[in-house]
Amino acid sequence: MKYGISQQIHQYLENPSREKIKPVILAILTIIALVLTYISLDAGIEIVFTHFFYIPIILAAYWYRFRGIGYAILLSGFYLVADYLLTNGNIPALFAAIGRVIMFISIAIVIAILSEMISRQKQAILEKNSQLQESNRVLEEKEKQLQLNLQKLADSERNLFSSREQLRLILESSAEGIFGIDRKGCITFINPSGSLILEYKKPLDLIGRNAGELVHPGNPDGSLRDLQDCSFFKTLHAGTTQMCDHDLFRHGDGTTFPVAFCSAPIIRDGTVEGAVISFEDITDRLNLLDQLKSSLKEKESLLKEIHHRVKNNLQIVISLLNMQSRYITDAKLLDVIQESQSRVRMMASVHERLYRSGDFSHIDMEDYLRFLTTNLFRSYGFPQSQVTSSVNIRGLVLDINTAIPLGLICNELISNSLKYAFPDGRHGEIAVTAESRPIGDIMLTIRDTGIGMPEGIDWKNADSLGLKLVNLFTDQLNGQISMRQDGGTTWEIIIPRST
Repeated sequence: MKYGISQQIHQYLENPSREKIKPVILAILTIIALVLTYISLDAGIEIVFTHFFYIPIILAAYWYRFRGIGYAILLSGFYLVADYLLTNGNIPALFAAIGRVIMFISIAIVIAILSEMISRQKQAILEKNSQLQESNRVLEEKEKQLQLNLQKLADSERNLFSSREQLRLILESSAEGIFGIDRKGCITFINPSGSLILEYKKPLDLIGRNAGELVHPGNPDGSLRDLQDCSFFKTLHAGTTQMCDHDLFRHGDGTTFPVAFCSAPIIRDGTVEGAVISFEDITDRLNLLDQLKSSLKEKESLLKEIHHRVKNNLQIVISLLNMQSRYITDAKLLDVIQESQSRVRMMASVHERLYRSGDFSHIDMEDYLRFLTTNLFRSYGFPQSQVTSSVNIRGLVLDINTAIPLGLICNELISNSLKYAFPDGRHGEIAVTAESRPIGDIMLTIRDTGIGMPEGIDWKNADSLGLKLVNLFTDQLNGQISMRQDGGTTWEIIIPRST
């Protein structure tokens, strides 16, 4: 056997799961000692039986250390009482028993001290073992981490090599010129496209030379430039990216050419160590831009001439209708001719404003509707003292495809108000308002304070040509129209902004 019987018993009892059996053992041993004490004293034997007390006292002191001393004192007390009672108060026997009690307690104290020391040493050994195990675990983790870091380092080296190779391929295949400079502005690298654009035979001809003096000589207007004003050096000093849409670089033969470039800083550990500049020759772009500007100017002139001729042709139509009206005696027919003149005049005014403005596709609706209202008042001969007008439209600009139908709607509704809303010299007001609403549409409101529409009129299906045109143009704009009468007539037209 590897261990003796006593060692096996010790290990068995030291197991924490068997901690409850110890008091049972002590109780049994105590009972045995007391019984043997009684038998021995009753038989007149005072020496042999006392040795039985050492067993529970030693075990209690060993197991419970200083708490076991209390047990020894308690058991000694039982012994003294038993000895005194069984010896009938024999004083010499009592002093001998006291000597044995002192021995019991002394042994308990010694055993408790030794047990405490053993326990502390055992705890220290356990703590050292635990620390050693923790150290081993930490070392194993560090070893694993070291292996992982070595693997990551190897992967990083491979990725770095791959990134360098990719960067080299990007630089060599880029159609833009790319070069780098250090803090002094000297070129540290340049790709093949850069040396080709600058008309140098090979990139090495540019390495180490000052970029500001070599390729960035002056301003586009030909004036000389201080190197400190160069965008390259601004990047170095400020540590910020500089963009330039038009500047001059210099070829190897000294001639200059227009470029657009971007200068970005190279920053390591918070310090600007250099910059990378990418640039492209924009000579062809500027030539194309000049051609586009010239072509646009020609088209603007042509479009302006078209609007002018359309306006003139519409003026001719107005004049023809005016001449024709001189030979018409029928009042109803004359009203029809005048209404047609008003509609044509409204369309002519659109083209006149497009002709006079710099924008040939959009109309300022406030100016346009103010002109339309004033012209209608003049046509129907209404003095401002009888009927006043107001136009409240701010910042509403519409394209021609929306402005003309909307203008015709206003023309018809304002004309109806002037013709029917203020009979017999009645005074009042006509107000035109329009606004762009947050939901993305436009609401036009035309309100008069006249006598209102006749009761029961079905204005959506009326025989009047004017109201038919209003509904027709509203549908053309994918809009909605409504009418209410509250101290006059109010029309509300809502059209989508996208029309």
